[in-house]
Amino acid sequence: METRKLRHAVALARFLSFTRAAEDLNITQSALSRSIQALEIECRLQIFDRTRGGVSLTQLGREFIRHAEQLLRNEAALRNVIDQSSSGEGGHIALGVTPLIARILLAPIMAQRISQPHFHAEVAIGSSRELLAKVMQETLDLCVCVADPAVGNSALSSVTLAELPLAAIVRQGHPLADADGLHPEDMERYPLVRSPPYSFDDYSFPVTIGLVRPRITVADYDVLDRIVSTSDAIWVTCPLAAQDGIANGRLIQLPISWLPQTTITLVAYALNQRTLSPLARSVLQQFQSVAGAISQPQTAATPR
Repeated sequence: METRKLRHAVALARFLSFTRAAEDLNITQSALSRSIQALEIECRLQIFDRTRGGVSLTQLGREFIRHAEQLLRNEAALRNVIDQSSSGEGGHIALGVTPLIARILLAPIMAQRISQPHFHAEVAIGSSRELLAKVMQETLDLCVCVADPAVGNSALSSVTLAELPLAAIVRQGHPLADADGLHPEDMERYPLVRSPPYSFDDYSFPVTIGLVRPRITVADYDVLDRIVSTSDAIWVTCPLAAQDGIANGRLIQLPISWLPQTTITLVAYALNQRTLSPLARSVLQQFQSVAGAISQPQTAATPR
């Protein structure tokens, strides 16, 4: 059954006039008459009564038109979903991010998407190795984490998003903030706080920094922010993870150029030889755009 014929029948039911319905459909009256006749033959139903006085719906015709209108509404909704999905504006994505990525990248991307009526996302937060395993199992379309040097698996493809600096984050007024040059031994006198390894990923930063062992490990970045803001603890992290405290002056960042690793690389991973959906490609482009914007050179505060 062609939806074109249903559309013709719905128009005729609305106007109850072949002349007016044909004008509305921009077809000839004879073409409309043939279409309605063909539909009635196909359905083996008489949808309309035709008399000298005009056109009217039969009892079965009223029920038929009610269902035809619903079907046409569903078709329009389906076409809308298809159009939005093919343009990358709608559809479903299963996305994985590590806590650091969730902290600095996820909100602006989801905020741009939330008003799109056919956009649906399921976001998993975990360690990079957990997320990469889910990509391999095809339960995630895409994951974004810190680059894993251990990933040599040809089954995965990767896109580098940004290179971000690490710094020692301390409170404003911390004794090290006024040090005349920062040296490794200067940090040995102060406790170290940090997020769990999976925030940078299991391999990206050693459990110790060769100076002091972490005294407190907390998964919540806001808690870490408050601890560092109110104590002499040192938090080695990406400054963007502490950007609120740095922006309002509660926290400052100190350079750690003498550490072996002073940057982290953000990477998106997907399953190789699997075509990403238009939505997944669009979300990946958003990650590239947002990550590119935040990876502009950031100057660590020089101790006075």
